[in-house]
Amino acid sequence: MKIQSIYVIVAIILIFGTLLSSEKSTVTEPSTGMKFQDELTFQFEGTECSLALTGLTVRKKLMFKGYAIAHYMEKTVTRSYKEAYRTALADSIARQITIEFCRNISANKIQGGFRNDFKKNGSPEEIKQIQPLIDQFLTVFKDGIKKNERIVIRYLPGGGVLVLSDDENNAEATAKHLHLSLNKHSNVIFVRTLWSIWFGEKSTVDREKLVERIIITE
Repeated sequence: MKIQSIYVIVAIILIFGTLLSSEKSTVTEPSTGMKFQDELTFQFEGTECSLALTGLTVRKKLMFKGYAIAHYMEKTVTRSYKEAYRTALADSIARQITIEFCRNISANKIQGGFRNDFKKNGSPEEIKQIQPLIDQFLTVFKDGIKKNERIVIRYLPGGGVLVLSDDENNAEATAKHLHLSLNKHSNVIFVRTLWSIWFGEKSTVDREKLVERIIITE
């Protein structure tokens, strides 16, 4: 039986500096002072899309801060952390991760770190199946990372690869294109495994902080 090919929607943008419009409402990650928009609005296939901030936190290793991270989804509310994590990993939900780095990181170090993160969040069989996508994803970091460099990863179900910028008119904004095309099953596994780095049981950050804005308590 022929497996229909679809495009994974992942936008990865490397942006130097804080490219936030003064007209946008922002939220500050307290331990780094880095600012993120509290809502994103953009066009996709002629339709206006809106994603709301679900939370933000910082990635630390030992006592060193690696990056601040903000997460966005279609507007939703949940009644428990477990439900929030499940929603963030659903393949039918549009979402975005925005990361701003706190320090310079070499290509070998950041690529190796992501390879380990993928392995921790997928079975050996799954990692083998999505390895071509992982390899393509890691090409974004072939030159390493600079302090205050920003990465945006956006997933939109049912479309193609989107390459965007927080400020398309900023001459310093550098976009790196990825065109990830495998069968639908591989797409789902790749996106779920990637998001599990932050929302899975072996999360590299305090995942509660990444969803605290969508938790409703009685």
